[in-house]
Amino acid sequence: MKFNTLIIFIFSLLMSAPISVFAQNSAQSEVVVNNQLINLNTADQKALELLPGIGKSKAAAIVLYRDNNGHFKSINDLKRVQGLGKKAIAKLKGKVRF
Repeated sequence: MKFNTLIIFIFSLLMSAPISVFAQNSAQSEVVVNNQLINLNTADQKALELLPGIGKSKAAAIVLYRDNNGHFKSINDLKRVQGLGKKAIAKLKGKVRF
């Protein structure tokens, strides 16, 4: 009986992990699927982290730059944000608005 309980417990653990990963990935891909653009001038750090190539540190840098220097007017303004290079900015084209 204990063996069956152990098997059921392990199976339930294995089944719960992929579901949580899937839910997290579906939220990220939802922005792309629905063609929703993230506004760089109003998005909070969590929303910015949904963008490709933008993690916690880059999102924080974007918010900090925006707070200190005002709104972004174009994608080229992102060149001034510390930690964002040409490759990171290229990934954002077509996914952000101002």
